[in-house]
Amino acid sequence: MKSCGAHARYVSVAAMTFASPLASRIASRLALVTLASSTIALAVAACSADGNDADAVTSSEAGTEPEESGSVLPPSTGTDGGAIADARADAKAKDGGKDASKESGVADAGKPAPPPGSACAVIDEIFVKQCGACGKQEALCLANADGGPGGTVTEYNACTGELEGGCVPGTTDNEACGNCGTRVRTCNKYCAWTAGQCTGEPADSCSPTSNDYTTAGCPTVGTYRQRECGSTCKWSPLSSCQPLAFRLTAGANAGETTSEIYPLRALVADKRMTGTCGSNTFSTTTNHPYVYVEVANPTDKTLTMSAWNTHATNGGPSVATVMTVYPGTTKPGDEAARKTCAKTVATYCPTGLPCGYSSFAGLTGTNAFTIPPLGSVLVFFQSYYAPGGTQPSEGDVKLAVRTDAVE
Repeated sequence: MKSCGAHARYVSVAAMTFASPLASRIASRLALVTLASSTIALAVAACSADGNDADAVTSSEAGTEPEESGSVLPPSTGTDGGAIADARADAKAKDGGKDASKESGVADAGKPAPPPGSACAVIDEIFVKQCGACGKQEALCLANADGGPGGTVTEYNACTGELEGGCVPGTTDNEACGNCGTRVRTCNKYCAWTAGQCTGEPADSCSPTSNDYTTAGCPTVGTYRQRECGSTCKWSPLSSCQPLAFRLTAGANAGETTSEIYPLRALVADKRMTGTCGSNTFSTTTNHPYVYVEVANPTDKTLTMSAWNTHATNGGPSVATVMTVYPGTTKPGDEAARKTCAKTVATYCPTGLPCGYSSFAGLTGTNAFTIPPLGSVLVFFQSYYAPGGTQPSEGDVKLAVRTDAVE
């Protein structure tokens, strides 16, 4: 294999300036400042195929100018220029945002609020931080008293603008739920509680203060076994067979309200009665649950009373009812006796009574009733609907009585 000898020749081109026509064209395209007295060293090594060296360097001494085609810059695609313009626009926008922030005097919301007493750079800049239930506190960059550069962050003001009824984000607590259960609730970033699943309810649990009745094992008609739900949400043992007898003592003072929860159950039912007392009408259905409650006057004065049904508990059944009142304590035994009620049978909640449901019945105003000194009356209320339909007809319902006047 033949060895190729390489000889390098260096031609120093002195005092070559860009004053030539080619240099002028390059300068106009690149917008460059003309560089004077530049010295260019060119080194070229050439080797012929047969091993002989050949001159491959064109010297300025030869008096020939390089071909322009070898010096032409590639045409601009516009990409670099557009990128530069975009970069400049972005920088300007960012600078403008910073300037606007400074002009408003409010610190960048993305920065953490500095602690009181720390150094700050922009005098009168306002720092904002969240507090309490989505409220805010503000501090100020106050100029240093000695006139030195920068300032000092003041104390933050009191927390303002908190969400009414809100909570502090991230806090948790336990709350009661269901029948003696508990659940964890967490305060979210919107300062509202998010409740977890209710757990810990006893097996076969019940709602405290509720009652249950059965005729099982009671041979005498009109007697029932009763059990009550205690504070631990467990049923008490069933009682012996007894007639149902409910009693509520009225308040002794005007404006005083007393109440108690009573059961509407299908096992204690009759025809629904409506209309004006003395000429009442009865439904053809015979299974409308009802309750009689004795309301007693503990005073030696005559009491004028209002009465109404309402929910036994929050979320309790909304049972449409009818209501009337009977003098004395003797329960009517037939339809003729049932017509001896006082005034009328109410089928809705009158204006001014806090029933909480328009179809809970109530007596007030012209239908208010009186209780003689140390005497009693029977308040009767009954489900408007019979079991088996789409409307609720059974459940625990509260009876409330209010003393309107004492005479």
